Amino acid sequence: MASWKRVIWRVVVPLGVLYLLLGALVVLRALWWTPPQHASDAFIRALRERDAAGIYLFSELLGPHLDAMLAEGHLSDAERRELRAKDFARFSLEFERGGKSLDSMRRERLLLGPPAEVRPEEPESYKAEVATGQTLDLVDYHDVRGEVYNRYYRVTYPTQAKSQPLGLFDNVRSEPHRPIRSALVRLEVRPRPDLSGFRKQILGWHWLDSVRWAFPFAGPVPEPACAEVWMVGVSFDVDKLTLETF
Repeated sequence: MASWKRVIWRVVVPLGVLYLLLGALVVLRALWWTPPQHASDAFIRALRERDAAGIYLFSELLGPHLDAMLAEGHLSDAERRELRAKDFARFSLEFERGGKSLDSMRRERLLLGPPAEVRPEEPESYKAEVATGQTLDLVDYHDVRGEVYNRYYRVTYPTQAKSQPLGLFDNVRSEPHRPIRSALVRLEVRPRPDLSGFRKQILGWHWLDSVRWAFPFAGPVPEPACAEVWMVGVSFDVDKLTLETF
């Protein structure tokens, strides 16, 4: 009897504790994870529909950027809400008026908005020349789990008259006025900077999905709103091999 008790305390109990801890991580990931593709799709939809609220929520230059700064301060929740409301009201007014301070937003809307057709695409590779000082270095992009997810979209313009110029891209220096027929555009999806370090770590532990079957108590849970997890930015360094012009 004593030997069985020793086995229970030395083997069964530690394994049970390990199982419960692992199950807790699986549940947390299920509660905190939502696919990055949902965020990039929602951001593009907001750009195309001129939805100021959607753009503000997702753009890495706007709402998430402010929330990161507020997270470092010592403001009360009420003060943070007031600052967010004021900042969004400012952005919304400038957005409707087309203020000069929103050049990057206008460029994103010009590139991805109507009349262009935009559809997701998964290239085998994507390499873009990126300016480093006076030179262009070739960069190969890959996802880094929990840190950055690259999502690609094929942008196609119906006619030359409704197209945009190559000059929209940062790394195209020759013939900037030539009209784009088609291009593969990269969007970067990153965790919001105001998320806790532990939550960001859980987002990167994709291996937890492969063992979820072993924890039936982790069963279906509602996904969080993707704007609470991810922020999105459009890269204007294009893979020139994907470019087509009129």
